[in-house]
Amino acid sequence: MPRLRKILFYGFVLVYAVGCPIILLYATGHITRTGLISLSSHPSGAYVYINSRRFSEKTPTVIRGLVPGEYSVSVNLKGYQPWKRVVFVETEQAIVYENILLLPLDLSPQGPLCPGQFDNLIPVRGRYLLLVRGPLIQDLFLFDFRKKNLFRAADFRAPFSRDRVLSITPREDRSTAVIRARSGLWGRVKTFDMDANEGVLRIRDEMESSSPVVDERKKENQIFWMDENKESHLLFRKGDRVYFLETLSQGPPRVQELFQVRKGSSIVYDAASGKIYFLEKEGGRFCMVDLT
Repeated sequence: MPRLRKILFYGFVLVYAVGCPIILLYATGHITRTGLISLSSHPSGAYVYINSRRFSEKTPTVIRGLVPGEYSVSVNLKGYQPWKRVVFVETEQAIVYENILLLPLDLSPQGPLCPGQFDNLIPVRGRYLLLVRGPLIQDLFLFDFRKKNLFRAADFRAPFSRDRVLSITPREDRSTAVIRARSGLWGRVKTFDMDANEGVLRIRDEMESSSPVVDERKKENQIFWMDENKESHLLFRKGDRVYFLETLSQGPPRVQELFQVRKGSSIVYDAASGKIYFLEKEGGRFCMVDLT
């Protein structure tokens, strides 16, 4: 029993000897509870700067031991635009920025990808784009943006090659589009099926019509999500301007204008390659910008 009392006594002495100084240090402000900042980026391997001090760890990383207060955070990678935020770290709280998308320094258009000038660019499901060079069927071209080759949608020697296109409507379920065209000024309206995979244009049926048909694919506004979860990064087009929007979980959204495009034509974002295809504002050249 005396042995047990001695053990308890020395145990209390040890707790008192260790605990009291810690309590006094907290009470006098000599020990401060801290917070942390967690950062990950695409591409990874970027340097992290906090208040202009570079840390040895690269993204993805967690910077710990930050006393409460305001910090200037920068994520830098060679060849990419720096990502910057001002954040406020709170006691025992984590500031988390996941999937920071670093944009290349050089966002100048690459191209032209094929010779000539075009009036419109229309996406077709799959890996094909439909390029419109003029008002007739013989002015329609298909571009395979994986193989980077251009070919006519219809043989220019076909009897309907000089029919005037009224509307182009891509189908959502497969790599085809429905094209309506008219022979001459008051001729019959014909409906064609265009199969992008086979690169052929077939007459599906014909019907009498004198009423105009509006091309529904001429869009002034478009939106493309850049991340799989559709949460934080998107491209959007308004009029002839293309913007990048970042909406991370913490902090205000970031909006940046990227480039200008031909008014009335569509843009296409290929998520697999990170490339944007578009027609230049001046001249209508078919170009591309790589965001990777």
